[in-house]
Amino acid sequence: MDKENILIIDDDKLVCTALKKELEGVGYTADYAMDAEEALSKVSEKKYDIIFVDFVLPRTDGIEVCRKIKEIRPDSIVVFITGKVDKNTIQDEVRFMEEGGESKCLYKPFFENEIAETV
Repeated sequence: MDKENILIIDDDKLVCTALKKELEGVGYTADYAMDAEEALSKVSEKKYDIIFVDFVLPRTDGIEVCRKIKEIRPDSIVVFITGKVDKNTIQDEVRFMEEGGESKCLYKPFFENEIAETV
């Protein structure tokens, strides 16, 4: 069986590298992108089974990125990650799901077991 390919999209390099290390440590292959443009370029070039998308990104948001990913790779599973928790978070999650994202959301900071359960 091939390893699942995972893409992490977050503008925080520490989050990207920590999540990448954790995923690779349990047998997945992982890449990361720090903005929407880089992410969409990677998604166009390579099939990712699971894509983690941060809500807050430079010049756009995770909902728009999810919509564009689903246009390119409709079969990819897209999971919402966020450190933004306020009265609008639930509305953001609903909008994310309307664009094809999964109902599972990871809230930063997250624990290793949450990552494994999500994947």
